Amino acid sequence: MNRKKKLGWWKHIDFMLIDLLCIQIAYLAAYFFRHQTMRIYRETSLYAHVNILLIIIDICYVLLRGTYKNILKRSFVREIESVLVHNIVMWGVVMAYLYVTKQAFWFSRQVFLTSFGFTVIFMLVGRFLWKMNVRRIIWKGKNQPNFLVISTKEYAAEMVKQFSSRMYNGFNLSGLAIMDEKLDDTVIERIPVVCSKDNLLEYVQKNVIDEVMIKMPENRKEVDELTWTLLQMGVVVHIAHRSCTAEPCGRTDRWVYLYDHKYQYSKQYSDGTEASDGYHGRSCGMCHYRSCIYFCGTADL
Repeated sequence: MNRKKKLGWWKHIDFMLIDLLCIQIAYLAAYFFRHQTMRIYRETSLYAHVNILLIIIDICYVLLRGTYKNILKRSFVREIESVLVHNIVMWGVVMAYLYVTKQAFWFSRQVFLTSFGFTVIFMLVGRFLWKMNVRRIIWKGKNQPNFLVISTKEYAAEMVKQFSSRMYNGFNLSGLAIMDEKLDDTVIERIPVVCSKDNLLEYVQKNVIDEVMIKMPENRKEVDELTWTLLQMGVVVHIAHRSCTAEPCGRTDRWVYLYDHKYQYSKQYSDGTEASDGYHGRSCGMCHYRSCIYFCGTADL
């Protein structure tokens, strides 16, 4: 089962709304401290015009700059940097507007400076609290596709650590399938081993598994047979090979079975961009299976 990716800015609409709310609260608070009233939308009020301008600038900046990219993975220092740049640009445009329209004399410097400080603080707090909430939901696996790692005992711990470092990519690591030993009902790096080679297909049939990642020693025939079977079952298959001598390129190759020996092949890079080669039906020259899928490459989880 394939997942439809959201548009880059639309998937962060929650953060956009939180930032807009923080800007409004900060601006109204600064206005109240200076004028002791909340009647900012009086007729022909300069402060009301600036407030509307702030909303427009914020939305344009988010759409053009992509300021929320990888927001869940940012450190606190990186978030401070992002918020500061956001506000410097936004209030810089406001300052330019007041200067060009010759209205700077009528706009309180106290409101301007207080609004800038409040906006930085409120946006940091708002983003930090909402990121905690989103991360909590992701770690619970709520409404996330289930991911199964198929590997050997040698690579299992390594795979779990790599997945755990990127748990904010929108999936739930539901378990491990160990192919070289029977380790059912054991735990590796806090992730349960749910099946072995003998009952792998039965487990996939009886449980909700949306995607799998295969990382095994170089056994082309075994990987090809397993990939072919899983594709026929409608599971998205990711394969991490080490047979390529090139350095890791930050790319994950994915094959999706569509219909009648048709496949969709896509390459997703570590920066989040995705390129698709469309729909393909081909025969593999490396084994005797028609339309068997095999490629040599590296995958950075």
